[in-house]
Amino acid sequence: MKATIYLSTLCLMVSSMVSAKQTLPDPTQPKGAARSAANSSEQADAFNNLKLTAIMDNGQRKSAIINGRLMQVGQKFSGFTLLKIDESSVLMGNEQEQRRFALFGKTIKKEASNDF
Repeated sequence: MKATIYLSTLCLMVSSMVSAKQTLPDPTQPKGAARSAANSSEQADAFNNLKLTAIMDNGQRKSAIINGRLMQVGQKFSGFTLLKIDESSVLMGNEQEQRRFALFGKTIKKEASNDF
């Protein structure tokens, strides 16, 4: 009987320690560190959702197709601004970060009309 009570008490103590560990923040972290880590994780996910599929240059202006949308430098999409369009890559960014997206695979160059 004593062994059962002892074992039950021990299990209860261990389970409460495990649940307490899951809810308590790390006291050694600077204030806001957990929030900034979560924000940077969300931002990385948002960047990962951007897909560059084409870059077009008709000699007068450059455009890029990102997530199916025709975009030009300065336009915004999902909180990110299209900062620069190069021959095979684009630069997207927001207040915290900038990231370059490159085209992979076969590049097709042909004359583009002025009305794309």
